[in-house]
Amino acid sequence: MAQLSKGANTGVPTARLIVEVTWAVAGDVDIDASALLLTASGKVRSDADMVFYNQPASPDGSVRHLGAGARGGQRLEVDAASVPADIDRIAFTATIHDAAAKGHSFSQASGLAISVLADGATVADFPLSGLTTETGLIFGELYRRQGAWKFRAVGQGYDSGLAGIATEFGIAIDDAPAEATPPAPPAPTIDMNKQRQVNLRKMVSDQSPVLLQKFDAATVSLEKRGLSSERAEVILVLDVSGSSHPLFKNGSYQELIDRFLAAALLFDDNGTIDTLLFDHRVHDAEPVTVANREGWTDRTTKRKGIWGTTKYAPPLERIAQGLRRGATMPTYVAFVTDGGNSDRKAAAEVVLRASGLPMFIQFMAIGREDDFPFLQKLDELTGREVDNAGFVAVENVKAMSDEDFYARVMSEFPAWLAAARKAGILGA
Repeated sequence: MAQLSKGANTGVPTARLIVEVTWAVAGDVDIDASALLLTASGKVRSDADMVFYNQPASPDGSVRHLGAGARGGQRLEVDAASVPADIDRIAFTATIHDAAAKGHSFSQASGLAISVLADGATVADFPLSGLTTETGLIFGELYRRQGAWKFRAVGQGYDSGLAGIATEFGIAIDDAPAEATPPAPPAPTIDMNKQRQVNLRKMVSDQSPVLLQKFDAATVSLEKRGLSSERAEVILVLDVSGSSHPLFKNGSYQELIDRFLAAALLFDDNGTIDTLLFDHRVHDAEPVTVANREGWTDRTTKRKGIWGTTKYAPPLERIAQGLRRGATMPTYVAFVTDGGNSDRKAAAEVVLRASGLPMFIQFMAIGREDDFPFLQKLDELTGREVDNAGFVAVENVKAMSDEDFYARVMSEFPAWLAAARKAGILGA
């Protein structure tokens, strides 16, 4: 591995590369990473050459935004062999959302670094430090030299955030000039989606104020990803094998349930989370609502006939059997487990078949990422019609901020929605 200093470069394989842009933040500092495909002029060909959370792939598919990384920050993928010939380099940047309004800068972020990986091994690494007022940052870039690819550590900051990066690379941003005589204001209209959010927030504030912070974080996350007008059925699939018992007792499962419930209020018109429990069997469970969330985990631990071994396939099969290709309502499955399973072949077959159904599966492992290689395999399973799964691992659920939680569990869902609609799996 080459650890680089600012301005240094090193060769990288012409292969499928993972670029990890990492950081750690406290509070509501919200950072987004992006990749920009640049010609020899140093400019993008069009705004479509900016790959970020709300535009998760380049037009040719050679660069993709993969969402949150296991070490914090975000990951991007570059298929170096497939990058168009007129692209000279790919810059990796990050900006702070709403920095001016909140007074945030990269001085509030720690652990800033960019790493390039090939076949799971790190081939280049560049740690950054000493930032002060910067709100936009070019971490590094991949570039071509004599038919090969190299990586350069850049570390260039901008006090003007996205605007500074846009100016640098020729990206169009919304900045209309002021008119000498402003036009007459249009007739007032009602944003029904915004009104719905206001009504829901008031309901949460009145009936379950403990969820209010989570509801606000979920609202911001969905808006950033263009999901605020989406509707989806949310199904929570919860591991109740023997090893999961401590997660009920220490409050980890209640924290997860509350966070998914806050998102479900915005997604699901009936404001509930349909829930399945699983060990080596499937167990029906009481749907979670604002009215019954308190004490839900305590009631579940008193059930008899759970705490068995672990099989992933049965609950996924149960959900898949009730879905039909072309349905207009997507199903978001939050699949939470703390251990490995004994039905790997069957589980992989279900995920493969479900790629043709309007069903996105967000796998969440409670523990270290390295302890769940099979879930990582399901996330990267080949032969699927579309990529219908995401994977995140969380060692300490209660220590994770609401903002980080929603960023990670919603990072791949927008790309799946677009792909499923294009393929006719999900109706318009």
